[in-house]
Formats: sequence, structure tokens, C-alpha cells
Amino acid sequence: MLWPRGAEIQWPSGFKAAFALRADFESSNCLLKGVPPLLKILGEYNVKASLFIPMGPDRTLMGFDKYRLRSYLKLSPLRKFGLKTLLSRLFGQWTDMGELCIRMGLKSLKRHEVALHGFDHAGWAKSIRKKAPKEVRALFMTGYSEYMRVFGRKPLGFASPEFKWTTETLRLLDELGFKYGSDFRAEAPFKPLIGGKAYKTLQIPVTLPNLEELSWAGLSDAKAVKAIIKSINAKIKAGGLAVLLIHPSYEVLWKKRQLEAILDYVHENRDKLWIATMGEVADWLGSPLKGQEHEGYQG
Repeated sequence: MLWPRGAEIQWPSGFKAAFALRADFESSNCLLKGVPPLLKILGEYNVKASLFIPMGPDRTLMGFDKYRLRSYLKLSPLRKFGLKTLLSRLFGQWTDMGELCIRMGLKSLKRHEVALHGFDHAGWAKSIRKKAPKEVRALFMTGYSEYMRVFGRKPLGFASPEFKWTTETLRLLDELGFKYGSDFRAEAPFKPLIGGKAYKTLQIPVTLPNLEELSWAGLSDAKAVKAIIKSINAKIKAGGLAVLLIHPSYEVLWKKRQLEAILDYVHENRDKLWIATMGEVADWLGSPLKGQEHEGYQG
């Protein structure tokens, strides 16, 4: 089960609900051009964020199925991915995400947390569920080791690219002592119970709709913002956790006004919302969630 149905989570300092911003950087363009303006926006709104960065090569657009490609064509791939990224895809010259993190000084970020987002984002999303457990382990450990090299510390948070987890990735979260995973969409935090196997690593799922995906579904910018604000308000009323997923190449570089409209609402409700990183949420919820497993959840 998830958090007990109908029960409010007791948040720190009497806050009614919690809000966490998850920023996924799926490409080098997203990282290089998205980090500086994102940090500026976060500073202006006094909001913490959890940054999920994949290690290894940026192989953007590799293996997109026809539906995904049509969706991205609607959203202007040149603007989202950048000319350099698209050209590198054509000529097979990949940017190394770890080296880009070093160059950008992300190791020295103090207020925000940087978590692991797998290895080879595009390759992971395309084929991770086709791999044998030992292959999944090898890929996971390559990303884990690269994160250690780049940041000089072990990652405490993990999110599978495009929510493509396997039972082996969940097992590795337990084995390596991760503080939390964010591999699912769900209504509340939980610990997975899949096929009779209980996993001990707390999952902090994405609990709100996403601007980009709402656009794919045909909603206007105004309606998408309204839907997300409505969802945050519902979390406040229920005493829940609002986790908003963004991709800076979209919300920051393209839909900044819409992102700011959402953050305006968060700011207006600061007296009700505990604004925290996902790691801080995991620290707070880790003990109360002992035993709150959820059978057979499929992301």
C-alpha cells in the first residue's frame, strides 16, 4: 500500500504539505544551457531543487519510436536539444555528461542536491528492460562509479531514465545504500513490494502532472499550468507530497513564464508548503514509512 489512505503526513514545523522540484537533465544542451538560468530562477524564488544528471555519453534522439519522435517534432527539437546536440547525433560524436559536470563546477553546488540519473540516458531508456540482470548491473555500476569520480562522493538519490526501472535496479538501490529512489509516478511515497519481494529503499515518486507531457496531450500552456496548480492545491488539502518534474531544456529555456507561474503559486503558499530537496523529504519520511510496501506497482 501507499501512505495510509486518508491519513495526512506530519510534515516538519507544522507545514500542511511538502513541495519538491525534480529537474532531469537528459542531454548536454539541457545541462549546459539549462543550469545557469535554472539556478537563477531558484534563487529568485528561494526554492531548493534536486538535479538528476545521467553519466556517460549524451546520445539524444537515439532509438526514439515514431510516437515519441512526432511528439518532439511538435515541440521544436532544435530549440529543445540545440543544434550542436543534433549535429553530434548525426555524426556520432557524443558529449560526456560527467566531464561537462566538472567543467560547469556542479560539484560545488551547496543548496541543491545532485543525484544520479543512470548511465547513457538514451541507451538506458531504449534497452534497459531488454538486458539480463548482469548487464543491468554492469551499466548501473558504470554510472555509479562515474558519479563517484566526478563528484567525489556516493550518490544518495537515483532516478531511472524515463522511469525505466527493473527489479535489478531496485535491488542495487538496496545493496548500495541509496537514501531514496525516484523511479515511479504515484500519489505518495512508498517502498516497493514486487512479485513477493520487498525492497527497502524508499521511493519518492513524481506526484504531479508535467508541463511537457501535458503539452503532448494537447493542453494549452494556460490549461497545463492550471492543471498543475490544481494538483498542488489538492496535495495541500490532503497533507501530501507535491513532486514536480521538469526538464530545464523545456520549462526553463522555453516555458519560463509557465514555470514561474507555478512557482508563484508555490511562493504564495509558503506558509503551507515545506519546500525541500527530495533527499530532505526522504530523511523526514524514512522512519515513518517502515513497512509501507506497495504490491506490484508498475511505473
